[in-house]
Amino acid sequence: MRARGQWLTAGRLWLHLSVAGTLPIAREYNIAREGMPDLLWLAEIGPTADYQLRQGKDKQSQLLLRLPLRKAIATDARHWDDAGWRFEPQLRWQQKIAADLQWTSQVSLNWSDKNYHQYLYGVAPAYVTTDRPLYS
Repeated sequence: MRARGQWLTAGRLWLHLSVAGTLPIAREYNIAREGMPDLLWLAEIGPTADYQLRQGKDKQSQLLLRLPLRKAIATDARHWDDAGWRFEPQLRWQQKIAADLQWTSQVSLNWSDKNYHQYLYGVAPAYVTTDRPLYS
């Protein structure tokens, strides 16, 4: 096992930092959210474990199991709010095509907790309309 900065490697297992995010959504650009508060930037950060399931004989291809677990934070840089957790296991095939070119195909599942869903899809009683039912 060895550590290099943010990387930890143990044989075919790598552990590293994973980040993701989404852009803010303003209610005036989304008719379904008319009259509701804007959605802030959504930043996600957490560990990812990558495990190499198979490597091609020529070492030009590999099959990885990737397991990112991220904490989501909604922010406008002045306020920081808990937006839940997200887990996205992935099965990823990578094939080297040229010196600086790689093809990647992946299949993934997305799981998020109730807080994450509430942040993105929640409709409080004050915002219920005939076209927008309560969601909690």
